[in-house]
Formats: sequence, C-alpha cells, structure tokens
Amino acid sequence: MKYSSRQTFPKYVGRIGLYSLVAVFLVILAVVAWVVIAQNNRVADQNLNSAKNQTAPKEYVKPSPSYNESTEVPDTEITENNVSDVPYEEPKVEEPAAPAVPAQAFQIPLNGKILKTFSNKELQKSATYNDFRLHPAMDIAAKAGSNVCSAGYGTVVTVEENAILGKTVVIDHRDGIILKYCGLDSIHVESGTAVEPGQVIGTVGIIPSECADPTHLHLEAAVNGEAVSPLQAIGLE
Repeated sequence: MKYSSRQTFPKYVGRIGLYSLVAVFLVILAVVAWVVIAQNNRVADQNLNSAKNQTAPKEYVKPSPSYNESTEVPDTEITENNVSDVPYEEPKVEEPAAPAVPAQAFQIPLNGKILKTFSNKELQKSATYNDFRLHPAMDIAAKAGSNVCSAGYGTVVTVEENAILGKTVVIDHRDGIILKYCGLDSIHVESGTAVEPGQVIGTVGIIPSECADPTHLHLEAAVNGEAVSPLQAIGLE
C-alpha cells in the first residue's frame, strides 16, 4: 500500500522535534554539571588558600645590620673576648697590722731581802723538813699580804694551787721565759690575762713546803723549759 507525502511528513517533523528537545535537555544538563563542578573547584581553591594562609609560617626576613658589613673591623675588636694573656691573680687583701709588741722591761716582783738563792746543784738547809735539798727558786722576804707584781710583759698561763707550793700564778713572759709566782694568798688575775711590768697579780701568802721560813715569795723560772735562776731569766744577774 502506498503512502503519500502528506501522510509521512508530519511523522518526520515530530521525530526531529523530539530529538531536539532531548539534545537541548542534554546541553542544559551538561551546562548545569559544568557550573556545579566549577563552583565546587572554586570553593575548594578558596579553602586551600585559606588553610595555607593560616598554617604557613611567615617568611623570615633577616634584619638589616645597622652598620656597613663591608666595613673592616680593627684587629683589636675581633680578638676572642679581648682576653688578656696575663694570668688572673686573686686580689691581695691586706691583713691588719698586728699591734706593736712593747719591748720587754723586767723588774723585781717585790722589794725584799733574798732569803734563799737559786740552787740546782748545791744543797741548802730546809727549816721545814730539817734536811738539805736543792732549791730551784729564789725566795724574797715580804710581809704577808704584800703585793706581788708581774716582773714584765706577758700572759697568764695558769692559776693553780697544790700542797707543796700553795697558790701559784704561771706567766709566759715571751721568748721562752716562764715565771712561777708561788705561795700567794689572794690572786688578782686569771688564765689568759695579759699583764705588764708592775701590775699586781696577787699578795704574799704561805708556802706549805717552806712554812717554817719567814713569809716570802717563792719565785721559780725556766727558759726554753730549763730551770734557771730567776734573776738570770729576767736579765738582772
């Protein structure tokens, strides 16, 4: 059966219109997709740039020197801390000068008659023991209570009392000279006291081992540990 052109043309036109609509729809869909993708890419780029700006450290800029770096520095300024070759020495602290020691000037501890002299070899009669014995001292007669003075400058070593010599003051008169003032009554000094010539150190008392003799001062002396005559020790013999 034959169809006329009038019958087929409308069908052809209808097909073209349908295809056009489909093509236009696809183009619109492609455009919308491209716009969406482009928008997403732009947002992603903005977020990335923002993150870089927040986390990236600032670029270090070296401060420019306030002087000309090309200027040569004198040799005296580039030495290592300008350390001197001279070794360090502790500053000397001057110690205070010691007080001047007065020259020694000896004198007799008290005025009186010498009852017995020093004897370390010859025996002398003892009225108390009624025998002969050595007498390593010098006895100077004096009334009981008479002042006994230091024979010179010195320091009291000890103040003691024993059954033989009674109350005794021992004085170091320097240069190895030691004097023992024995048979005292009252004592006016103590250990460590500094004394000078003529200073009262006590009074005359009783000497138990020489109590039968008249009252007197029993004076013993030693130089560098050796017993000597008291007059010799103080330079008056």
